[in-house]
Amino acid sequence: MILTLLTIYMMLANKPLLLGHDMLVHYARIEGLKNAIEDGRFPWYINYNGLDGYGYFIKAFYCDLLLVPFAVIAIFTDNVTAYECMIFIITLLCGISTYLVIKRIYNSSVAAILGALLYTFCCYRLLDLFIRAAIGESFAFIFLPIVLLGAYEIIRGDYKKWYILTIGYSLLIFSHLISSALTFITLIIFFVIYYKCLIREPKRITYLFIAALVTLIITAYYLFPMIEQMMSNTFYYEVKGSIPDNMNSVAVRITPIIEGMIQGVTSHLQTFHVKIGLLLTASICTRVFVSGKSKLVRSADILVIVGLFYVFMSSTIFPWAIFPFNKLSFMQFPWRLYQFSSLFFAIAGGFYLSEATKTNKRKLIVLIGFIIGTCIVINSEGKNFTYQIAEIHGNNTLREIDETKRSNYSGLEYMPIKVPSSSYIYDRGNRISTKSEEPNITDYKKEKGITSFNVNTNKKDILELPLIYYKGYSATLNGKEITAEQSPNGLIEIPVEQSGEVIVYYKGTLIQKISFYITIISILGLCIYIFSQKRKKSHLKYKYDDTTV
Repeated sequence: MILTLLTIYMMLANKPLLLGHDMLVHYARIEGLKNAIEDGRFPWYINYNGLDGYGYFIKAFYCDLLLVPFAVIAIFTDNVTAYECMIFIITLLCGISTYLVIKRIYNSSVAAILGALLYTFCCYRLLDLFIRAAIGESFAFIFLPIVLLGAYEIIRGDYKKWYILTIGYSLLIFSHLISSALTFITLIIFFVIYYKCLIREPKRITYLFIAALVTLIITAYYLFPMIEQMMSNTFYYEVKGSIPDNMNSVAVRITPIIEGMIQGVTSHLQTFHVKIGLLLTASICTRVFVSGKSKLVRSADILVIVGLFYVFMSSTIFPWAIFPFNKLSFMQFPWRLYQFSSLFFAIAGGFYLSEATKTNKRKLIVLIGFIIGTCIVINSEGKNFTYQIAEIHGNNTLREIDETKRSNYSGLEYMPIKVPSSSYIYDRGNRISTKSEEPNITDYKKEKGITSFNVNTNKKDILELPLIYYKGYSATLNGKEITAEQSPNGLIEIPVEQSGEVIVYYKGTLIQKISFYITIISILGLCIYIFSQKRKKSHLKYKYDDTTV
């Protein structure tokens, strides 16, 4: 109830829904997926509305699997409503997953409630949801706690529950690849810290590798087609500054970092600023009221230490220029690590508070205080959202933006480098060109991702179509398949040597199709395995109890 009410308040505090930095990108992803489901092309499709109808294959680089429920919602409502529902639902799921994980590890409902609230409504997550509109990373917030629980089970818990790590990490990969890579590094840190547990029971290492292998198989639907596209072409993200040359240039100065540790509860308007926030900082400071050195206290302390180290890594004084840190530029912004710091501080802070307040009366007072504090943070960040986005885009909401503009993308990192520029396709227009003379083109039309026209020619020629090239396009001339290759301008070109009807559409590749079925079969197999394991345990427990009686 608390989580639902706070989520509703969060949605109201961020009304109207203005255009966050990447909002149009993820809005168009939902639209493209919805169209594919309606047209019967899912799972092998391209967003044919993107880039003035030239088509944009962002699906290969941003997995669409977790967006399917919201695309279905869009079918029965509209795209904007589906986007708003997505924000609401993933916030609830974030709180629920965090609560269940903390409850399992620390066996405290109070710690779980406080930790879930601290993490779900932390400043960095609210920044991701609204100002940055980084939906992939926002999805990742849901599954990071599950990955942490999976690591806990392998290190110190029931290692036969290795599938928790597989489930969490698979969903994380389906959400956001950069977060997945940073999580891999974070897991290595924890496995090094707790190496004695792994060495003492080598079976834990075995199950760790089993979890990793099954994760790779389950995520085949996304990973293999993405690798195929990356190997088939060169894209803008590889050469056009998407990855910074110098991480210090995008790191944060130490003064704003310190200020950010105590901000987030005031309503003063400020420029774009990532921060931890006062609530998280105050919660970990309650460590001074916790006595004893139990395993649980030490584990919370370790989380705080790693979290503080990640905060330090986001600063300009961190040695980003030396190896191996100079190899981490793929994260684009060092402050992405706040995602992990926020989780670690929330878990540790919730645990410290539950330990420091012994009576139920004090626990209730602390809970009420944190609910009020959370409302203040939500209200403050909501005002910052409205102010900052209005400065960039004006007061236009997502519903007020022209539908054509909503279908286009900013950044264009996944456009082939051969395309001269994003303006090139707009200047070129929706026309077919030829290497020799203009052929006689009639009945030219684009409908739901299918480009068709009649060509009248009596000699060999090459036609360049107003479609961006991605591996997987198929073309036919009079029903016979012809090659669809990449032109010098990064568009699709086809050879014609006779008159007839030409049809071009995105068919997909063999790897895409095989990968899809690998993922489906492996998910079913994992579900059967989990069900059989639980049934076996229930049978043994029943047998043991019956014998005891």
